[in-house]
Amino acid sequence: MDPLGTSGFTTAVVFGSTRNVYHFNGLASPPADQGGLQFDTTGLIGANNYSVEIVFSLDDRNNAWRRVTDSLDRTSDNGLYIDPSNHLDVFPVGGTSDTFTPSTFFDIFVTVDSSDNIVGYFSGVQQFTLNSTVLDVQTHFLSFFLDNTVGGGQGEWSQGNVALIKVFNTALSAGEVARETEDPFAGTTTPEPSSWLLMLGGAACLGIRKLRKA
Repeated sequence: MDPLGTSGFTTAVVFGSTRNVYHFNGLASPPADQGGLQFDTTGLIGANNYSVEIVFSLDDRNNAWRRVTDSLDRTSDNGLYIDPSNHLDVFPVGGTSDTFTPSTFFDIFVTVDSSDNIVGYFSGVQQFTLNSTVLDVQTHFLSFFLDNTVGGGQGEWSQGNVALIKVFNTALSAGEVARETEDPFAGTTTPEPSSWLLMLGGAACLGIRKLRKA
């Protein structure tokens, strides 16, 4: 999603290594001018049985609400944010006390299971467990870094860079998350033979792979 034509691939230092990243740019207001990413999950994940890993940085609007993911087709203020205290926050339910630093890459992992349990991680370390339908996929789109276009709380957006997005069609366990986040760029080690990994990373590499037993 690049309505102003100002986004594109560049390089950045991510966890000590220079990598290709996607820089998303635009304007916070109106929301139609925000840059970000949108993923059509049709036939790939369940509404409330999936996991997402994102390695990203946000460059501006420190100490303000900034959308990370939206599963409600941009029709609601509810979703996953970095909040004004710079914490990962599932609005309006709750979040973590660990601090997200602007212009710094973080590895964030969120799992959603069929009982609507939401578990959030920073770099493989569990931060919170919540129970809510806030992150259920309403129809079939997952949006990244794009705020709602209708309703209240619009314009909660920041430009930034994303180095990696992985989407799994199951709620990974804490042990599986820890293995994935040891080196998020090294591939997958999760022993889930029926799971699928969808990954965006590097120079516009978009693919789907079946996870095999380790």
